[in-house]
Amino acid sequence: MDRKAQILATRPTVDNWVLRGRSAEEPQPGADLACDDKVFPARRVSETARLALVASSEHLQLACQVIDGPRGYFTALNTVLRSALLGAATGVWIVGPSHPHERQQRGLRHAREWYRRTALYGETCRPHCPLQDVPQLERQIKDAKGQAAAVRDLWKATSALSADELPNDTKIIEWVAEFLFPTDSDKATTIRRDWAEHSGDAHALGWQLVTRRTSPLRREPGGFRVTTTEAGIEKLADPYLAAFAVLRRGSFFDQRCTGE
Repeated sequence: MDRKAQILATRPTVDNWVLRGRSAEEPQPGADLACDDKVFPARRVSETARLALVASSEHLQLACQVIDGPRGYFTALNTVLRSALLGAATGVWIVGPSHPHERQQRGLRHAREWYRRTALYGETCRPHCPLQDVPQLERQIKDAKGQAAAVRDLWKATSALSADELPNDTKIIEWVAEFLFPTDSDKATTIRRDWAEHSGDAHALGWQLVTRRTSPLRREPGGFRVTTTEAGIEKLADPYLAAFAVLRRGSFFDQRCTGE
């Protein structure tokens, strides 16, 4: 199977996760995540993980549509794939551990971040808010800050987190790479490499383009170095399939929801 066919063959799984995002899902009573959700019912561990997995699937679905289309993008699509990897990894990071305390504390870290950013968004909107809506906005900001503080009070140390440790995207990626592929160093390395390389795309830095050059570097008379970078399926297949491999392990979510 060629590289493009490999990517397009993932569509049924990706599309299914996208469809799952259109309606709520509840863990079965007595399942692992049903118990985890009780730690802070207002921002459930299960929903935090599910939204991350659904977000990943939407990014992969978009990538599929572009790859199957007439034109490639040598920077933008890698940013999409980076987000797909982070969403899938976040979901697996939360629901992957077998110990409930670890899952709950990871969910609480992301719950607090959800409320913190909600409050920050409200404060950003404050100068542009119509006067008649300011009281409601202030209540929303106050409520978000209160919930963030309430979640923070529930933080405890785990085998992997200190009591004060915040979520760190790079550490999440590294943990997931090792957790999912402990005996496959090539796959684990691909995940770590893609995460590092695609930061250049996401932050519009450009250094990463040199790693994808399709012609030798040459020096111009003025000292500037020039090369060529072309968008091609070979450069997209590995990061796409790496992100998809992590999303597939969203099966942990289903296992924790059913007790199977």
